Amino acid sequence: MLPAQTIDNPSFKARTGSRSNITRIERTSESTRLYIHAIFRPHWWIREDGDNYLEDAVTGKRFFFKGAEGIELKKEVYMPASGEMDYVLIFDPLPKETQIIHYLDPSSSEGNTYDINLVPPKKKKTSPLESIKGNWYKTDSSNAWEYGIYDSLTIMNNRIYVNQSIRKKGKRIEMVVKDKKDGNTSTLLISPQKDGSCQIQVNGTGEGIYTRQLRPIRTIAADTGYSDFFHTDTTYLQGYINGYDSRLGFETGLIYFSNKINRKDYPTVVQIHPDGSFECKFIIHHPISQSITIGNNWLPFYIEPGQTLTMYIDWEDLLARSRARDRNFPIKNTAYMGPSASLSYLAKDCNSLISYNYEDMYKSQKELTPNQYKEHIQPFISQWEHIADSLIQIYQPSKKAVRQIENKVKLTTGTVLYEFLLNRDYYAKEDTTNKALKVQADNTYFSFLNDMPLNDITALIESSDCSIFINRFEYMDPFRETYGSTTPQGNYITSTYPKKPILSFLKEKGVKLNADQETIRKRHESLAGKKVTISLKEIEEENKKLGKLYEDEKGLIDEYFTLQEQIEESQEDRDKSKVEDQLEELHRKDSILASLYKEPNPLLWQVAKIRALRYSLQSISTK
Repeated sequence: MLPAQTIDNPSFKARTGSRSNITRIERTSESTRLYIHAIFRPHWWIREDGDNYLEDAVTGKRFFFKGAEGIELKKEVYMPASGEMDYVLIFDPLPKETQIIHYLDPSSSEGNTYDINLVPPKKKKTSPLESIKGNWYKTDSSNAWEYGIYDSLTIMNNRIYVNQSIRKKGKRIEMVVKDKKDGNTSTLLISPQKDGSCQIQVNGTGEGIYTRQLRPIRTIAADTGYSDFFHTDTTYLQGYINGYDSRLGFETGLIYFSNKINRKDYPTVVQIHPDGSFECKFIIHHPISQSITIGNNWLPFYIEPGQTLTMYIDWEDLLARSRARDRNFPIKNTAYMGPSASLSYLAKDCNSLISYNYEDMYKSQKELTPNQYKEHIQPFISQWEHIADSLIQIYQPSKKAVRQIENKVKLTTGTVLYEFLLNRDYYAKEDTTNKALKVQADNTYFSFLNDMPLNDITALIESSDCSIFINRFEYMDPFRETYGSTTPQGNYITSTYPKKPILSFLKEKGVKLNADQETIRKRHESLAGKKVTISLKEIEEENKKLGKLYEDEKGLIDEYFTLQEQIEESQEDRDKSKVEDQLEELHRKDSILASLYKEPNPLLWQVAKIRALRYSLQSISTK
């Protein structure tokens, strides 16, 4: 018979979620009881269906669910205001020889915990590695990440090493590590201090004191900005995911690069190795602030052409964000190493501090007019500007950092104001009595453009923010009149009138036109060969006056269209016409933008125009 056994806070190797935390396991000959401490968003519901089971990690044998205490099964149970609750799940008894189990929930992507240790910790000497494992940061004002020591890897000098050996050497711990790329070995002598800090020496030199504490405020090296903004070079991103296991369900990450000029996306795969290390290389043409996607989480970084950046990612951090169901939930333990580490920390801080709750926008779109929304959003903008001022005080020695902060606020502001206008046309069709939705944005709404970094080349650094902003900018409402979308009902179309109007052809053939038809003919003559925006209502009125004429003269109508086909423009002529139309449209947009923005032809507008022309040229079959 299995004697009763209690394991408090059992250790485990990996888990797919942190909503259900196992705080105790009780083993008896009758059952196995798992004490669960659930952490989730207050007033959101959780559910236990009894589909979960335990599995012996060695034999693979399953031990099934028997019951629960403290939670009702197959029911949505809402979390209290604290966001925490406790209950017990009961399973079949485990054999005495079972020492490691998996807790598996086939109905949840966040319910698996692997390699749960059922052997109570013994009072014995721990491995020397246990006392020094983790990240070590400088104790000076830079708080730079210098060393990362893990189960099988060590990170230092912006490189990844494989642990070769570890032993006690007097009061010190000696580690031998091997560079993963060039195979060179290094020896670390590490002296844990009573205050929790650590003294580290590499190859007999450079002894210093390091702390485990990653401070929220760090100093940054001074710089004078960008002297060579555009230059092309290969760039390397590498790092380590603490808590990674291939059973988590992914073996790669992704970086979504995009070219803002040709509108092409270049997703780059980041290979993740079983030991948790990852790396990739890519070519960039200017500094970028981008994100790596790991397990549906976006983690920001900053890098310049030719640089190598190393990242430390804590998987438990990502699980906490997932559990919070909040994409702005702070990721506290991410660390960066390399020449752009400080600006990567800044990118991370800006993403979490300068953000907007889009639920507020979705609500406002149906309730506020454009100018009312501009007034409504002002407290948010003021808060972002206040945060930016505080960050600038910290990062002011770096002109790169200051520009990054300023552009983050401006692009976030501009994007939010643009996106408020999206979908209002659709909502207006759904709710025709909504007075707020009947009010369209006039040119005064777009006065915010004068605060945007339209002429600042460094705006291109903010990869995602800038890409979204340019897209909204190039299709903004004031430009609608250039391609015939001026009303929320979309009752306008753009069309090019034939050089030989059909009514003129009929008149030449001796057909007698009435007064209304003659008026229409003269109008069509004045518009011959021109591209014009016309309302569907106007077309409908004309058709009423011409319908019987077309029916009576069907033979001549067929002759007209046959002649039109014979004199149809060559492909080259059509291509030229298309480019001319595109240029004419861009010239009209130039004039519109000149009335809205303080400087003519700003940089980001030039990017938008190149994008538009490139798209047109791609569709031309004859050059």
